[in-house]
Amino acid sequence: MKIGAAADAPRAVGQEHWPHTAGMTPAPKEAMKQMIKARGLTKRYSDKLAVDQPTFTVEPGRITGFLGPNGAGKTTAMRLILGLDRPTGGSVTVRGKEFSQLAYPMRELGALLDAKAIHGGRSAYHHLLCLARTNGLPRTRVGGPWSDESA
Repeated sequence: MKIGAAADAPRAVGQEHWPHTAGMTPAPKEAMKQMIKARGLTKRYSDKLAVDQPTFTVEPGRITGFLGPNGAGKTTAMRLILGLDRPTGGSVTVRGKEFSQLAYPMRELGALLDAKAIHGGRSAYHHLLCLARTNGLPRTRVGGPWSDESA
């Protein structure tokens, strides 16, 4: 089965500016237009084809999701993007580089693969705030008109 990216979700709040970090090499102009680029991405486990050659591009500042039934390859595709598994074929880059080659990956891309990974006593806002603060990101990257800014 093929996976598919959800189309044109609302622009992410608080992602208009990427913080500058000393020593980081600027991404190529092509990569600035393409946050995630997958070409013929494939993953096999023995005789099981988990991801069947999707090709897609995700623009910076877009919230994007994968849609499909259980077993369609959504989580596997995310694991390939995040460098948690290696593709059997094809390629995937984040800002023009493999995820593992990014100097500060949490400043580039966020993902939640398992809802159980969130601390049970925290709201989504406070979970994101904790991740931001422990990775040197400003509080403004998390905040928005929908959040509890006074927390």
